[in-house]
Amino acid sequence: MELLDAALALVLTLGALGTIVTMLMELMFRVFCIRARFLKGMIQDYVLPEVLSIPAIKAAFAAVTGDAPTAQTAKAAERKLVEAIIGNPAEKVSLDRPVIGPGGAYDRITLEHFLSRLVEETGLRDRIDTARAEVRAALIESARIFDKMSGATVASFATRARGWSLVIGIILAFVANVDGLRLFETYRDSPETALAIIADQDGLAAADAAATDSFRAALALEAEVRVLEEKFKSANETEKAAAEEALVAKRQELAKLADPEAMRKLLAGSADILKSLRDRHLPIGWQQFPYCQKAGTGATPDALCGANQEPDYVFWFFRVLVTGLLIGLGGPFWFDVAKRLAAVRTVLRGGKSDQTGPRTGEDPAGNAVPFSAILRQVDGVIDAFAAGLGAGTADQSGTQQTTQ
Repeated sequence: MELLDAALALVLTLGALGTIVTMLMELMFRVFCIRARFLKGMIQDYVLPEVLSIPAIKAAFAAVTGDAPTAQTAKAAERKLVEAIIGNPAEKVSLDRPVIGPGGAYDRITLEHFLSRLVEETGLRDRIDTARAEVRAALIESARIFDKMSGATVASFATRARGWSLVIGIILAFVANVDGLRLFETYRDSPETALAIIADQDGLAAADAAATDSFRAALALEAEVRVLEEKFKSANETEKAAAEEALVAKRQELAKLADPEAMRKLLAGSADILKSLRDRHLPIGWQQFPYCQKAGTGATPDALCGANQEPDYVFWFFRVLVTGLLIGLGGPFWFDVAKRLAAVRTVLRGGKSDQTGPRTGEDPAGNAVPFSAILRQVDGVIDAFAAGLGAGTADQSGTQQTTQ
């Protein structure tokens, strides 16, 4: 039972450190607009080449760019088309420089948004009345391409995100000097320390869930702001005042989450997690082998830093490297494992497991939009433009999105 307690305490510790990785990952994504850049690359390199090869769209776009465009002007027209699709007209911030807070481009777009921008920018709008069936067929094919590429992009981004998470986990392990084997030995040799960590399981899991939920809340707020911006632009004079009031309120709410001070508090939260682990006298930090810095007041010196100890830097490096890879799996993964271990521990102690399954479990590849939904959105876009109305918003729920 003591070994199981030690294993559960180690898993919870990895989960707490994984929460820090989650925080740092999201900071990196938001500050450097990584989601938006990834989406831009998908649209530019994969979607548009196929879409612009569709005969109806190719002919319409050629009429917009000129009958015989040079390679340079054609490339410029394509770049303009990409910016029109991904660029957020409400935020004039370039993707070429890092920003804190909402970026200058959408990091997720709906199928409706994509089709609407495509109709507007390629000249299809002028052909709806004269060649409606041809335009409809071209948009259905474009929607198929976008849907296929969106699913592939979500999966690809998730794979890359896991790679970045592993790298950040390794860096964190070396910077904080986290040796998983020594942690396990500490919990094995000090059952009271292991039990103290286990007693705080719910608190550690709640901190991880709060960190994840706060990032999702920020993304949801950005989505709401963009929808309100679209409504404000299309509002008539009687509706404009109310639309502006709602938009200003949401922007202020978003600003509180995205300002530099909020980012600094997030980093401070990461430091607090490390401090709370060190305060439990765990072998974490630069006072431990091999850094062996002088221990502070009341701290216990590391026995491995004694003069009679033969340093084994290679073994230490390997242990910390493996620990970093484990941390990089993220808090949600380890808290799911902890929930299962806790259920086994309860059963072995004669209790009844109340496990209800893992907290996570979303499909990283997303779900394909049914063909009937694609047809409805294509017809909705065509009808809106035929009636002289622009359609399409970003980040609306219930539609296909990219780079989750």
